[in-house]
Amino acid sequence: MSNQYSTPISPSAPLSPSDERTWAMLAHLSILINLVSGILGPVAALIIYLVYKDRSRYVAYQSLQALIFQLVAWVGAGIIVGASWAIVGVLSAIIVGICLIPDLQRLSACFHWERWYMVFLRESSVHRVKTSGTGWLAIGFAVLIPVDPTP
Repeated sequence: MSNQYSTPISPSAPLSPSDERTWAMLAHLSILINLVSGILGPVAALIIYLVYKDRSRYVAYQSLQALIFQLVAWVGAGIIVGASWAIVGVLSAIIVGICLIPDLQRLSACFHWERWYMVFLRESSVHRVKTSGTGWLAIGFAVLIPVDPTP
């Protein structure tokens, strides 16, 4: 029993101009798939190219254009992100190093039992802790700094 209303379409039948425009538009809109999936936009453009490359030169050209644009955007974004990470990492290391210089100076002073005070602290805001022999400066509750016992 054959169906008299269906006509078989060969895979190489050319597309109508309306279908060509629709598939070309969908190839370019496949970039929006990246918003949801992150990577499937170029895959959709490639599938449209592989399916319609023999049926329409216009769709093949437009889908390849969409594919190449998305791949260039991916590579460009990867280079920009990689360079940004490298720059931020180097600047962070420099800034952390600069911030540690005063701490290293204070650590060296403490190691050699030198007397020093923080710039923003007055003598009246620093309390001397009574010990035998040498004295300790208590700044707040956490930092104890060794000083000479002689004022």
